[in-house]
Amino acid sequence: MSAGHAPTARSLVIAALVTLAAGGAAAQSKRHPRPPVDAEAEAEEKSDFWEEVVRPGARRYEQLLVSATDILRMRTGFERSRELLVEATAVRADLPEAWGYLGVATEKLRDWKTCAAAYGKAYQLDATWRPSRLASKNDTSTQNRNAAGRPLELGWATCLSRSGDIDRATDALEVLVARGEATAESWLRLGEVYMAAGRLGEAVTALDQARSERAGNMLARWLLAVAYDRARRPGDAEAAAADAGDVNNVTRDSSIPFVPASDYWYVRAFGSRQRPEHALVLFRTYLGKAGADSPWRARAQEHVDALDALDLATRVDLEGAGERAPVEKAVRAAMPGLRACLAAVPEVLIELRITQIGPAKALPPPRPLVIRRGAPPRPPPSRIPPQILARRPPEAQSPGVRATATIFEPGVDDAARNAAIDCVEKVGMALSLPRPPANTYATVRIPVVAER
Repeated sequence: MSAGHAPTARSLVIAALVTLAAGGAAAQSKRHPRPPVDAEAEAEEKSDFWEEVVRPGARRYEQLLVSATDILRMRTGFERSRELLVEATAVRADLPEAWGYLGVATEKLRDWKTCAAAYGKAYQLDATWRPSRLASKNDTSTQNRNAAGRPLELGWATCLSRSGDIDRATDALEVLVARGEATAESWLRLGEVYMAAGRLGEAVTALDQARSERAGNMLARWLLAVAYDRARRPGDAEAAAADAGDVNNVTRDSSIPFVPASDYWYVRAFGSRQRPEHALVLFRTYLGKAGADSPWRARAQEHVDALDALDLATRVDLEGAGERAPVEKAVRAAMPGLRACLAAVPEVLIELRITQIGPAKALPPPRPLVIRRGAPPRPPPSRIPPQILARRPPEAQSPGVRATATIFEPGVDDAARNAAIDCVEKVGMALSLPRPPANTYATVRIPVVAER
């Protein structure tokens, strides 16, 4: 080696130190080996890193979806779920999941326009999307499976129809049926929109299918009865209604509005046909709420005209003693004045109750009971004499005149209602009813509704 390239002392020291360090590191690594590398975790971290680089917000989007769907599975706290999903749609507006679950949350909140728009956006991005994250491994119920596999068109159509867009709701449901994925709920919703559009024949077919798909679908049965009624098929309507159960169970427990919402009153009115005074007030309420373009106003008006002609005296309820015919005669004479009291509140039904007690007379002492030796015990009398049964009215029916109002929907003017009650009671006090026999009572209940 030439003198010009002779190593300096400094370079020799550095070389020695590097060699020593390498040897020491090798020895150290044998004594304390590095922890094993998790190839999958490392790949996932790299994937998340590049996903965040390529598509900013991906990690935050997934966190929001997980939190929101956890809440939805609990079937409560839908407001918080909506907040999270609105943020998720802002982070990644190009993905269908957040839009779809936003539709689910706002449907639960009955925000029909928002859920229609959210479902529509999800459908635009991926028409095959399903809310699969709602499936819970710990819940094997049919409700859980149905929620996780609910077709997008069904939720979308439900929101569209309740926000007033009947045509697009019908289109979405017809696509679902044509694809062969219709369920009892799909047929029910299709029957609703067909009837709202005035397509009665198709409504009957769809609602009958909904009834067949799920035997316990009481709403489908009542809507089918109403469809028959509107088609002027009274025999079929009566048969369907007889098979539908108590209409109050449907109208009281309905989880979402009818289509249109005013049909709630039509269904309730038709279901009250055995109590015509109730039906009359309810059909009037329907006419006050149905739109001017409703195809069913004319049919409801026919019911009102028929019920207006009802002789309300025949609807009197008589409890206790006395003859019915003279009571009806007296009530019939007073009815024009009673009905005039309700002119300002045609949506109210008033019951006038009049309780009278007959003159008091001493009753003969009861005959002593003689039991002959060895004779079998005498059976109890099959009929207790009415003068003994009806000696006093039930405790709640004190003698006098009292009127009570039934209001089917809040919002009736209190002053007008109270004035109607006072007027009915005043007419009732002047009503000349036959007095019940001695030692008996009679309570007369008279339904009063406004004249047309």
